[in-house]
Amino acid sequence: MLRALAVDLAAPVNPRNEAKWLKQMWLGLGKKAASISLTDATWRMLGFRTETPAALDFEHGGVLSLKCLAFFAAKHSAKYREIARARAKGGYPFVCVGVNLVCALARLTRFSEGEGDDAAESKPPRT
Repeated sequence: MLRALAVDLAAPVNPRNEAKWLKQMWLGLGKKAASISLTDATWRMLGFRTETPAALDFEHGGVLSLKCLAFFAAKHSAKYREIARARAKGGYPFVCVGVNLVCALARLTRFSEGEGDDAAESKPPRT
């Protein structure tokens, strides 16, 4: 199980290939499935860097962070919509924060091999 999570964390996101997860984020906002668009101001409102969800937004959290955000949107849609409304009024960039939380949890649970000094210090020494 942890291996699968680590693989998803490292897997790059291609929005066209990951449409299922983006659709869950779209539907979590109360939008109709038929209205989904990969170019829409809604994505920027959620905290994406542009109006098009891009791999760059998930560069550190991979597919795992996208799946986690989609899960939150599907299972906690009322809170998700509340956060999106706050973001639309100038709140924190929800997507960016979500990706960073997934990365932090991966480091804390040590299933991430990560790069950088934090990850290296948290690994047990080799014997």
